[in-house]
This record gives sequence, structure tokens and C-alpha cells, in this order.
Amino acid sequence: MQRIIALMERIKRLGISFSMDDFGTGYSSLSSLREMPIDELKVDRSFVSHVGEQRSDELMITTILSMAKFFQLKTVAEGVETEEQFQFLLKNNCDIFQGFYFARALGKEQFENFYKERRGGGEHKILPTRYRPLFE
Repeated sequence: MQRIIALMERIKRLGISFSMDDFGTGYSSLSSLREMPIDELKVDRSFVSHVGEQRSDELMITTILSMAKFFQLKTVAEGVETEEQFQFLLKNNCDIFQGFYFARALGKEQFENFYKERRGGGEHKILPTRYRPLFE
């Protein structure tokens, strides 16, 4: 593990950041948050999908988000598909959201068009509707 951490630290010095995917499931552990030079935690969609249904999953999400803030990590919620999920995550200070609530998966050309439509004059537009679903 020490060799991996040393390699990650060298890579970070090149300007590359690391994200821990699917946090809260599988092999992710609390000691990883303390030891590994990660920048971001991704909350697994299996928790997000039960927002509004299972209080235990909501508690798990709020705990993960709080721990991430303690370790000064950005947070990403995977699998956001409903307004209720988005509002819960937003209220609990999640930083980044991904899921079908915002857009369906796009092919290369579709994505390029999607991206170009939302850029203006070489700068990113921040639209007041940025949190609304793009496709209904």
C-alpha cells in the first residue's frame, strides 16, 4: 500500500487528481481517506437510488458527505435520477451531481453539440437553469 501511495503522490505532483469511486461499497475503507492522496469521493448510486425510501441510505449519504468535508474532499453523487434525490444531496452539501436527472448518456457527436450549445464566447455559461433536468 505504501508503494501505491508514493506513486499516487508523484502522479499528483504532475497535476493529476484522484477520485475514490463507489465509496461506501466493496473495498473502500475509512483508513483510505486518511492515507491515500485522493481529492474526491464518489457516493455510490446504490445509496442515492434509495433517497426518500430508506432512511438508512440517507444516513449513509450524509455520513459520507460529512466525512468528505472533514478530509477536505470534493463529493460526487452518482445516479441522480429524481428531483427528490437532487434536493436531498444539494441540501446536504454535495458538490457535484451526475445522473439521468441532468442528461442521458450521449454519443461523441451528441456530446460535442450539447457542449457547444452551452458555451458562449469561449467561456462557460452558467445558466440559471443549470440544476433543471436537460431531458424530460
